[in-house]
Amino acid sequence: MKISNHEEIEKLKQELRLWLDKWRIPLQTFDNLPLSQKILLHGVAYTGTLTPSDAQLRTLYRNLGLGERRTGKGGQIGPAAVEFIEHEELKEIFRPLSSSERLPDLYKY
Repeated sequence: MKISNHEEIEKLKQELRLWLDKWRIPLQTFDNLPLSQKILLHGVAYTGTLTPSDAQLRTLYRNLGLGERRTGKGGQIGPAAVEFIEHEELKEIFRPLSSSERLPDLYKY
């Protein structure tokens, strides 16, 4: 996906809003991501069209601050906790929302 302007980035953010809300990630955190990670997150967590590597998921997890709010195996909290998460759990975190999880958006219109 080629992103060429601010409006397209805002569209990505709006499409990811419910996913970000589910994981309690502030929109400011999304805004602070590099463009390549915004596109990756959209392709993984919204459209489900990208298959990221383990390293890409771990980087997204860390950059979104998820490790700072979760406890990993061994009681670790913070960015290092990502090292203790299984790849399958990362894939589950970054999966697109189900249609029932998207219902709040449908009632908006």
